[in-house]
Amino acid sequence: MFRTCRHLMPTGRTCQSAAMRTSAYCYFHARLHLGLRRPRLNKKKILAENLDSREAIRSRISLVIDGLASRELDSGAAGRILYGLQIASENLEPSSPAAKPHGSSR
Repeated sequence: MFRTCRHLMPTGRTCQSAAMRTSAYCYFHARLHLGLRRPRLNKKKILAENLDSREAIRSRISLVIDGLASRELDSGAAGRILYGLQIASENLEPSSPAAKPHGSSR
């Protein structure tokens, strides 16, 4: 039995590759989470690119959390960006009947 990588993909699923012995991540994602070859966070790019799917919004949320963890974003900026992402998420068309709010009559 082996451990699997804990990295979350933009689709919300985990990587499923075998984790390294000394890490909770596979070789590729361990490098990503350690910050090797990681580009600087571009605050404008987080909201400027298309936010037309739930996967895109999830990946932006992940960028904001990484920015907070690496101290590239302060909590005020992160809060404003997350609020914008929340609005974008609410304006998406529901992808399935389960995605509708409970009080919605449409």
